[in-house]
Amino acid sequence: MALEIAYVGGFNPFEWDELFCPLCGNNHYVSISHAAVHCKDCYAQFSVRRTAAEPGCVVDCFVKDPPFEGQIYAPLWRCRDCGAEMGFFDFERPVCPTSRDHKMVRVQGLTMPWVGKANSPQHFYIVLKLGRGCSGWIRLPGLESTGFPTQQQWEKFQRKYKDKISPKAYH
Repeated sequence: MALEIAYVGGFNPFEWDELFCPLCGNNHYVSISHAAVHCKDCYAQFSVRRTAAEPGCVVDCFVKDPPFEGQIYAPLWRCRDCGAEMGFFDFERPVCPTSRDHKMVRVQGLTMPWVGKANSPQHFYIVLKLGRGCSGWIRLPGLESTGFPTQQQWEKFQRKYKDKISPKAYH
């Protein structure tokens, strides 16, 4: 038996420096024996799938879908007034769990398990089409885009890796 690594879309999207995690904003990814990819900083899970018959790929970021729930780590915030600690991402408003009047302060370099609210994003995805568009991260539910990466960054990546990217390799 042998393992063949096939780049969906004809390229490895994790080689793109501007592909930042939609949760924590970092671009450090780890592959576990080519079986899974996760963000090295927050442990969000990623997968890559084909587009609908167009050259390119879709990168999915799973946040709250089982079995990933409870495995996401957010930057640590500590309450100045009572010492309570919580994990929050930049897109959230840090609120003390004991009182809304307390002041939360970010603790640099530390993380803790993230407990997202009911309206927290559960899934992000980005559509990368060769020779064409980059959707930017789209979050579900509600389909609000987070605004990064940009179309210009995607075009720059395609020019840089033109020799490695093959539109025929997506079949």
